[in-house]
Amino acid sequence: MNTNRYLGAGSLFVFFTAFAACNAITGASDVEFDPEMHGSAGSASGSGGANGASTGSWNGGETSGSGVGSSTATSGVGSTVGAGGANSTASNSSASSVVASSSAASSGSGGAVAWPAGPYGVTIGKTVPESLSWAGYVEGSKSPATLSLKSWYDPDGTKGIEAILVITSQFGCGPCYEEAQTLQGHSQSWKSQGYGIKVLQLVVNDSNGDSADISAANEWKAKFGLVDIAVGADPNDEMAPGGSFGTPLQTLIDPRTMKVIDVTEGFSGDFSDVESLADTNK
Repeated sequence: MNTNRYLGAGSLFVFFTAFAACNAITGASDVEFDPEMHGSAGSASGSGGANGASTGSWNGGETSGSGVGSSTATSGVGSTVGAGGANSTASNSSASSVVASSSAASSGSGGAVAWPAGPYGVTIGKTVPESLSWAGYVEGSKSPATLSLKSWYDPDGTKGIEAILVITSQFGCGPCYEEAQTLQGHSQSWKSQGYGIKVLQLVVNDSNGDSADISAANEWKAKFGLVDIAVGADPNDEMAPGGSFGTPLQTLIDPRTMKVIDVTEGFSGDFSDVESLADTNK
């Protein structure tokens, strides 16, 4: 066990003492990003029909002109990148590939939707970083995949996503187990009520107490029968609010703005704040 991250129960730092929480974890400091946008317009040449290609950090289109003279190339649209704190280097590299593919797809149909403005972080009132991603399993799938919060950004509600709940848990934590046992039932209930609530369950360790990998995510998924819940491995505590925190840790995010609405520790069995956000975004 990495004692730099996992502290004894006596060191638990609790925001909400009414909830049952497990041993404290030393998390990374706030994930701060300084967005850097890249992109430039391409050039065109020739007569009778010209080609212009745009360039950018992640995407950029290519268009063929017609007629005489030159055509105008579409301009590339850059994407926010950055290093997500001391413990998030590995995650950021995998996030880049997800950003690249999704941006390129969007640019062909009129341009990608810009990520909301900062300040960026995972504490209340901040916009979650665009590059956050984890290895794991999407809901309804048994195949490994890269999980990205970016895919749940729904500024105009066209995706039908009304609330995002990210839960950080660990093996060996009683309250984490108690909560995980309820998630599949809650997910089915929310769907039957017409709620568009997305849940991402993250595990920070494996059953041996070592740092989590995708096999730990698979074990957690199978242990609690999480068919309709996305499950990922978060060995770098990327959702940590800073300092020590107790698990389970719930981070509620508004899919319209990708801002953190609430962060709570422990399990109380009450998801009314999640449902309230979903009602607001209907």
